[in-house]
Amino acid sequence: MVFKTQLFNLMEVAMDGSALRHKVISNNIANFNTPGYKKSEVSFQGALAQKLASLEEQGNKTLSNEELRESVIKVHKVQDTSLRNDENNVDVDIESTHLVQNNLYYDGLTRLLSSQIGILRNSINEGRR
Repeated sequence: MVFKTQLFNLMEVAMDGSALRHKVISNNIANFNTPGYKKSEVSFQGALAQKLASLEEQGNKTLSNEELRESVIKVHKVQDTSLRNDENNVDVDIESTHLVQNNLYYDGLTRLLSSQIGILRNSINEGRR
């Protein structure tokens, strides 16, 4: 992308985190009947907000997407719970709710990105007149 700004980097990493969360939740749902399966979770939103605040304090230093991804997107197994006798801890209703929430979050990010690109496009077109 020609206009690679910190905002675009942050949105891209947030979309990557959301896409990974979708895969992880889908995998949890697919394994809800697997004995002994422990669900996984993806966390990134809180860490991304902290990273943004930290970057603002440092004078908006720009990090690469890879640096951002590695520092904020984390996948972890939830080992400390068990819902059934077979030690599986996946609740399909909760996972389905998380999937819907994640879809809404991703949709919001795509709309924000589209809006930002529209602003850039409008600025470029106005400059041609």
